[in-house]
Amino acid sequence: MNVLLTMSYTNTMDDGTPPNGILVLASIVEKHHNLKIVFPFELSNFLSNKSNLGGIDLIGFSVNSFNWVVTKKQIQYINKQFPHITIVLGGPHATTMHKYCLEDSNAHIVVRGEGEITFPELINVINKNEDLSSVLGITYKKDNSIVVNNNRKLLSTDELNNLPIPAYHLIPPNKYEYIPFETSRGCRFKCTFCAIPFDGVRYFSYDKIVANFDAIKKLSNIFSQKALFITDDSFTSDKKHCENVINLIAKSDFKVGCEARISEIIKNNLVDSFELLDFYMLQVGVECGYDDGLKKVKKGLTVSKVAEFINLVAEKKFSRKIFWSFIIGFPWEDETDILNTINFAFECSYSTNTELPPQVNNFAPYPGTEILANYDKYNNSSIKNDFWNNETWSQIFLGQTKISEQNRNVIQKYLLERTKKHPSLILDN
Repeated sequence: MNVLLTMSYTNTMDDGTPPNGILVLASIVEKHHNLKIVFPFELSNFLSNKSNLGGIDLIGFSVNSFNWVVTKKQIQYINKQFPHITIVLGGPHATTMHKYCLEDSNAHIVVRGEGEITFPELINVINKNEDLSSVLGITYKKDNSIVVNNNRKLLSTDELNNLPIPAYHLIPPNKYEYIPFETSRGCRFKCTFCAIPFDGVRYFSYDKIVANFDAIKKLSNIFSQKALFITDDSFTSDKKHCENVINLIAKSDFKVGCEARISEIIKNNLVDSFELLDFYMLQVGVECGYDDGLKKVKKGLTVSKVAEFINLVAEKKFSRKIFWSFIIGFPWEDETDILNTINFAFECSYSTNTELPPQVNNFAPYPGTEILANYDKYNNSSIKNDFWNNETWSQIFLGQTKISEQNRNVIQKYLLERTKKHPSLILDN
């Protein structure tokens, strides 16, 4: 079967790292089928030449809430030109919105949750023209209805460890900066704004991690710099696992980027271990600059705990690489809450002498999150399924709050001025 895996590009996308989920799926599919990956940055040009789709039997799209509106248009185009191509959706947005995504587009099937077993099984069933009812974890169109098959269990630890090495060899040379490196999957936290679909953390074995890392070392020349991005959502959740990975990478000359949780760094005494790594970025998500907000998002943090972390790391070399991350515009917030977060974000940045200004993101309502499920409690309204069909849904500054447009403009200007005055940008100028 001729299979294409791809993902639509949006301006919210991390341009520096290729999508790891597609690379893992590709490593499985390519063993039994003719496979092509079209990476997000090249998809528009690829589709503009109709001949590129000739001979393709099945296309798998990875879908998130930001790229859904673009993906939907591209699906419509493909289906019109090549109605014989089976279009399969996967990813967090399609998983949560599986029925609606099929009702609202020309896609045929959704793979819900992890796809490493479901997707190749689905391809084989389609290839043999067998009944889709046998495939766990999919939603599909049949006649004039939507059929939802039973869920598939999450991959066991053994199944994760038996996955082949991601298809790093299919990454185009000199198009990406960072190599994705997965060492665990899932998150043990339940932050109310987050849509990570995998409950709990499953850790890859050390042998599996070493095998993937050895493969990366052999292919590192295809990237514009020798750097890893650890894709784990809970890299710091287990002390022994985290230290094993750190010690492995520390023996190499790779730069490292990852996300880390303040509460786990403190609890697991990881500060000295972090000093062993050559970070290009250590992203630390705080989200709110006031305790009531931190409680509402269930971050497991307080402002005083953040201050404790700063005291621990302020004199460490990696502190300059901390990428402080915050969110403003939660539906309960007023002007005071937002200004508290902005000011606290810059205080954190100054206290650690970081090389970049803090990242202050506009709140994005993701389907499947606790905040969205309780949205009417904050805003006396609800978000409908077609919300993510609007190309500007994520662009309205503080759009989920009741703050007046005039005050939004004032806050936005204040944030821009604070950012411009960050020492790193002044020095750059």
